[in-house]
Amino acid sequence: MRQEISRQIIHISGILFVILAHVVGEIIIAYFFMASIFLLLYSEYVRLEQRRINKVIDYMESKVRGIATGMERKYVKRPFMGAFWFYMGCGITFLIFPFNIATVACIILSISDALSTLVGIKFGKHKILKNKSVEGTLAFIISGVAVTIFLIDIWIAIPAVLIGAAAEMIPDIKGLKKLKKNHILDDNYLIPILSAIVMYILFFTI
Repeated sequence: MRQEISRQIIHISGILFVILAHVVGEIIIAYFFMASIFLLLYSEYVRLEQRRINKVIDYMESKVRGIATGMERKYVKRPFMGAFWFYMGCGITFLIFPFNIATVACIILSISDALSTLVGIKFGKHKILKNKSVEGTLAFIISGVAVTIFLIDIWIAIPAVLIGAAAEMIPDIKGLKKLKKNHILDDNYLIPILSAIVMYILFFTI
């Protein structure tokens, strides 16, 4: 549980990038993509265990890796892919959708996804899927609506959060688990993109 708390605190800290977006403007898209590319390359480096050249760099990298991999779930074979999809998902969302919609979508990802995981692990008694519970899903919905109603109309916020909660479950559907295991299907990009699509449609229909 302590390991998961550390992971989700880092997950929530992703909201700092959303705040940064309102300071630096559209260049935030480049930051998101650069962060995701770095994480992808580093994940591949760790996976392949390439030969080290410089002992000082090796020592520093091993310390950073030790801390980072210590926060990964034990069953994850390729580390940092969740973080990769987090930044890639946010980058794509900011690239495609209007700034206000992308902001809300990425806040839902940063806060609601993290809280649903923590609540689900601690209090999840009633299972929807193997790794998803009623309690965790309710935490996602309540926290998502509580945050987003200050940013957008409540009748847009509620459907967007509900779709986000559904998107979180998609990778855990039995027939899709292989895609999740191979890091092809990940809620870190499904949540912001699908939530943003719903908001975009509703903005022009309500």
